[in-house]
Amino acid sequence: MNLSLDKTTPASNLLSEQVQLGGTYVDTVVEISEELFHMKELLPLVKLLTLVYKMRSPNADEEHHMNTLLRTLSGDNLNKITTDRHPEGFTRDEIIKSFSRFLSPVLNGLTGLGDFEQAVGAGEDPDSFRQFWALDDRNLLSDAASGRGPLAASTEPIIPFLETFIKDRSRRIALTQDHGALVLVPNQTRPGDEIWMMSRASSLVVVRRLDQPEDSTTDLSVLGDAYSHGFVKGKPPRGCKRQAYDDLEFLTSSVAVGLAGGVPR
Repeated sequence: MNLSLDKTTPASNLLSEQVQLGGTYVDTVVEISEELFHMKELLPLVKLLTLVYKMRSPNADEEHHMNTLLRTLSGDNLNKITTDRHPEGFTRDEIIKSFSRFLSPVLNGLTGLGDFEQAVGAGEDPDSFRQFWALDDRNLLSDAASGRGPLAASTEPIIPFLETFIKDRSRRIALTQDHGALVLVPNQTRPGDEIWMMSRASSLVVVRRLDQPEDSTTDLSVLGDAYSHGFVKGKPPRGCKRQAYDDLEFLTSSVAVGLAGGVPR
């Protein structure tokens, strides 16, 4: 198989004209959200939350779904983000209030909440639906219902979640097939694309298979880097063929080296 680099993929780590990259298949994208900049709209937000509701790794006993979503959206960089108004970063309380306001079209909107309840069949398991909204020592849905939610009167300045905590709002959130994990992926990702781990840095990338029927080969094109902390390390997903997890050495041509940016090695 040949690995090629998309023009949006950095190549700063590729120092020679011909470099071998070791990679291991992890999972396949089965569903995907709209671009994150659309999340101020109700329907894309409902679709995103529906993906999160289907998440299986980590499970709700290991980590609250809302915390997994929060970490995934931000690429787990919440503690590193600063602004001119907040040169020392943000407190956990400020982050959660901003996140709650981001979700307010569903939390505080009868139409949004009703659409989401219908999409996930909330009436079949109301306890799980309520638990879905747990975050730290609070419950975002209970806060909204009691008037303590993001739209409650406050003199504190509003911290817009998308603009403050998400570096690239053109990205999407994907749900994987076997792990049921959330992954922050490049804009051009679509169902059927694969998540691979580059062996040298243990960093995730999104890979697309490009079949070449004329010579019966398959090219692997790297679309860009990805982030997820929802994979169970050391355990291949059930139902997958073992050989899919064997390391493959990808040959990267000098053409790829000349592209802007870099692929983690």
